[in-house]
Amino acid sequence: MFEAQKCGIFQQKMEQENNPAPESIPKIVKKEKFWQIPAQVWNRIDPKKTDSWLAAVLGIFLRTAGILLLLFAVLIIWRMFRDNGFALQPFSVSKHLEENGLNGGVAALHLQDAIQRLKDEAASVKKDELNVGNSDANTAMNIQVMGVEVSLSSIAFQLRHILGKPQKRITGEFVQSENKLTLLFRMSGYPNLMLDANCDSGGETIAAQQLLNLAAEKILERTDPYRLAVVYYRRKNFNPAIELVRQIIKTRPAECVWAYHA
Repeated sequence: MFEAQKCGIFQQKMEQENNPAPESIPKIVKKEKFWQIPAQVWNRIDPKKTDSWLAAVLGIFLRTAGILLLLFAVLIIWRMFRDNGFALQPFSVSKHLEENGLNGGVAALHLQDAIQRLKDEAASVKKDELNVGNSDANTAMNIQVMGVEVSLSSIAFQLRHILGKPQKRITGEFVQSENKLTLLFRMSGYPNLMLDANCDSGGETIAAQQLLNLAAEKILERTDPYRLAVVYYRRKNFNPAIELVRQIIKTRPAECVWAYHA
């Protein structure tokens, strides 16, 4: 009996070796060709999941761009609000001057250039605290918010008005009468000035430039007399230079050191 059991066990082992279980048979993996891999990957992509993923990425990008645009606008408004410089506005000119190519905007630009020429002529290492810019640059700072155009300069202007800090402006009017051209010069915080120049027929543009050069000197005299004193000294116009130095010593104690160097 024992030998019969032993023979039965031996027979079962032989059957297992001759007929292995299905899971023990090694699977033959079909090797895919490399140009078939992209097509298989594309077939396995779920379009619904892909669309939702792209929508999420696009939403994050748009939100980030909106936040950056808002921060940029706030920064510009803050800089406009903190700007203590003068905004150059277009001058009022006669029809004859405008026909000769000198309109209000061009006159403002000529005044800005005249101020810069005086600063370059002075060539001083003293900190330049006079900032005169064209108001058109601020007017152009507009943005679109949900289809509505918003002027950043208008927002800054309203903030200044609410907080009692008005924008300082420079403007003027050209008036011609016979052989004389007059510039009524206006500058915020200072009295108005009447500047005159003789002009013959056809010389109105030259006379207007002379008045703008004189207005530039008046601006420096009011805001940075040291630089104007240096310009007068280099032009060998000593009396006005000395008068400006005395004015600095008397009315600008913080700039007395510069006055003694002039």
